[in-house]
Amino acid sequence: MAVIRLGERRPVASARRVRLGLPGLSALDRALVESGDLRLPADLVPEPSPTVAALAGVDLDLLLAEAGIALHGHGVLDDVGVTPAVAANLAGLVAAPRRVRVSLAGVGLDLLAYHWVDAAVGGSVVRDGAEAVLSLYDARSFGQEVLDALPDPGPGRRGRSPVDVPLEALTTLPAAADDPALRPELGALLGVEADVVRLVQEWSDSVQGVLHLTVLPSEPDRLPGMLVWFLDQHGWWSARTHLGGDGVRRVRLEPCERRDLVPRLAVLIEGAWA
Repeated sequence: MAVIRLGERRPVASARRVRLGLPGLSALDRALVESGDLRLPADLVPEPSPTVAALAGVDLDLLLAEAGIALHGHGVLDDVGVTPAVAANLAGLVAAPRRVRVSLAGVGLDLLAYHWVDAAVGGSVVRDGAEAVLSLYDARSFGQEVLDALPDPGPGRRGRSPVDVPLEALTTLPAAADDPALRPELGALLGVEADVVRLVQEWSDSVQGVLHLTVLPSEPDRLPGMLVWFLDQHGWWSARTHLGGDGVRRVRLEPCERRDLVPRLAVLIEGAWA
C-alpha cells in the first residue's frame, strides 16, 4: 500500500493567517491579474457588482483601493505587487499537485475553500459568507485545517438511523418541496413504497446544507476523489452510492460526526495522490 507522508521536513512553527474580507479577496485577485503570473480560482472570488454597489451608495473603486491599503499593512501587498511569500502560497493553491476543494451551501451557509499541501507546508483560502482568510500552516495539520472551516453541531442526536433509498428517489422527491402533496405521486411513478417516500421527505425537509469535497488528482490519469455529506439540525450525514441487488443505483445515508471526515479524506487522498 502506498503511504503519503505529509510534514516530513521541519514544520511551520505556527499557522499564519490574514483576514482578507471579500473586498480584500477581490483586491488580492486584481493584484494577481496585474502581475500577470496567476489568478485565484474563478469561483472563489465573487465578482463585485458595480450596479449593486451603486444602489448601496458604495464607491466600488474606493472600497477596493482601501482594501488594497489594508493588504499592504498586513504584508500581503507591497509597492511592486503581491509579496513573494504570499505569491508562493497562492501559486501552490492554484497549481500544486495536491489540492482539495471544499464547498458547503445551504440555508445560511456559503462556504468555499481551496487547500494545497506538500511535504512540509500547506496553505488555503477559505471564503465563508462575508469573511475570507488566507492561511499558511504545517502540512501535518492539513486534515484539521479542512475540518475547522466546517460547522460543528456537536454530537448528533441519538436515535438517528441510516437510510437506504434509490438514488433517483433521493434526487427527484426533494424537488417537490414546494408541493409535498406531489411526492406520493412521484413515489408511485418511481416505484417507491410509501414508507420510503416518508423517510426521504422527513430527511430532505431537515437538510440545511450540502457539503461537496473534491480531492483533485495529482496526475492526469487519476480520478478525483469526491464525497457528498449533508448537514441538518441534528448533525452530519454521509452519503455513499452502491448498486442494489435488483440492479438499481441506491444511496446509503448514515449519521456521522464532523471528525469522521478526516479518515474519509485520507481514503480519498490515497486514491487521488498515491
